[in-house]
Amino acid sequence: MHEQPPPCTACRYHGDRPCRPDGSFDADLVAAALLEWLHAGCRQPPDRGVLRRNRWARDCLDELAFHAPEEAFRVVLLAMIGLRTPAEAAALAGGPLEGLIAGHGARFIERIERLAADSPRFRFLLLGVWPQGRKGSPLWKRIEAARAGAVPVPPEGPLPEVGLLGALPG
Repeated sequence: MHEQPPPCTACRYHGDRPCRPDGSFDADLVAAALLEWLHAGCRQPPDRGVLRRNRWARDCLDELAFHAPEEAFRVVLLAMIGLRTPAEAAALAGGPLEGLIAGHGARFIERIERLAADSPRFRFLLLGVWPQGRKGSPLWKRIEAARAGAVPVPPEGPLPEVGLLGALPG
């Protein structure tokens, strides 16, 4: 059962980029635009034009994390598959994934544990998540256990394999 995601923030606030022509949510499109935004932001120098064009995806993901966290989690997982560099992984982990864990960790912890066991890349992403004032909590102890064994990657990469993700939600 899915939550009904809100209209994309670009649709609601700017009217310039509906996820689908009818304005309904499209996780694949949001993940693809988020990846473009991450790629552009991690280049040296950053590609400011691409950052501006795709900022809507980050805004949409922020809205989803609040109103439809299941859909936000799906977008994070879809984006994780397309990451190219450790810098992009750090941005995805320290932003959207960390926010989801901080706001909805209890809801996702069992999936996080399964994903970390099956996906070296997801386990690596968990290295970029901070406790947000919950260090020592039962939830944070489970996050630490889930990311145990993740191998840090040098800035030039390569990223760990995606591994087995099972069926993505949605």
